Amino acid sequence: MAETASRKPYATDMTDREWEIYQEVFPEHVGIPGVSEVKHSVREILNAIRYIERTGCQWRNLPHDLPPWGLVANYFSRWKRQGRFQALRELVVRRERERQGRSPMPTAGIIDSQSVKSTEASAKRDRGFDKGKLVKGRKRHLLVDVLGCVLAVLITSASVQDREGGASLLTWIFTRGGCTDARPPLELGIPGFTAALRSETPFL
Repeated sequence: MAETASRKPYATDMTDREWEIYQEVFPEHVGIPGVSEVKHSVREILNAIRYIERTGCQWRNLPHDLPPWGLVANYFSRWKRQGRFQALRELVVRRERERQGRSPMPTAGIIDSQSVKSTEASAKRDRGFDKGKLVKGRKRHLLVDVLGCVLAVLITSASVQDREGGASLLTWIFTRGGCTDARPPLELGIPGFTAALRSETPFL
């Protein structure tokens, strides 16, 4: 908190209440006490990550009153590999469902996809043509619960068919666990999608 108080706050800085939730998932300190000096708090590094996420600026354009961009990028990659951001999302979903008087683990969900254009700078393997929507770019496959809370997201080439992306999405969430019961009945948000998807994955 001392670091945040020493600079002008950004709209993306977490509140004390949000920090309490983050503390359940992220480490208390960074660095190795007695070995490497701890110059920045976990909270301030997370504030920098939130700034990047909300504004979309490049790492090197991170404001100078936040921790150095190289340090922030390093911990972002490390925490992502450790699954901490995934764990945070799952924790928030459970808390929100409980707040609304529902079971913390969803037993129903809605799945859909959206194709969006991408730039020529995108890797060729990540771009494709959606013949149905006439869009060249990428496709976002999204699974949400009945409250609209995001359970899983998968990004593919736009050429990937909905049933293939949906099967990969469900296989990932059922094999890795997370916010859902082991094999929940799903309400699929695309007409005619259910029958095709059942042939692609053993989990339905």
